[in-house]
Amino acid sequence: MKKNPCFILFFCITLLSLTTMASADVGGANQVIIQVQTITGGPFSGSQIESPVTGAHVEIYENGQLIYNDTTDLNGTVKVQLEDGIYLFKASAEGLTSDSMERSITESTGITLVLSQSLSLIYIVAFIIVISLVIIFVYIGISSRKRKKKGRKK
Repeated sequence: MKKNPCFILFFCITLLSLTTMASADVGGANQVIIQVQTITGGPFSGSQIESPVTGAHVEIYENGQLIYNDTTDLNGTVKVQLEDGIYLFKASAEGLTSDSMERSITESTGITLVLSQSLSLIYIVAFIIVISLVIIFVYIGISSRKRKKKGRKK
């Protein structure tokens, strides 16, 4: 029996495509899109707007070991392929408080980490000065009232 060269070519292409599909499914690689945002505004301003954080530092840990780090793009995102497992995701940026989240990854998913405005040292110092001045003025006011009362008694 004579073998048809087209049949052999078809068989090889089919076998190659099946092995390619099988190897793509092995390992459970999942695309994870990490979105880093910050909230602007607040309870007193009446509006809270979530904004992407460009250039935020993102770290991914597995079993306590750093396995991935990168910075966010202009949209505040990082895309990474991860195997099935439990990961700790951390994000930080200058002038913002950091955020972290532990998550079990079993499929392609999205994760959002929210960084909030941190109080800078200048605001903390200003607050302490204002409170100190209030205490001093209250003390002076109480002292002057006591002196006036003593003056009236004499």
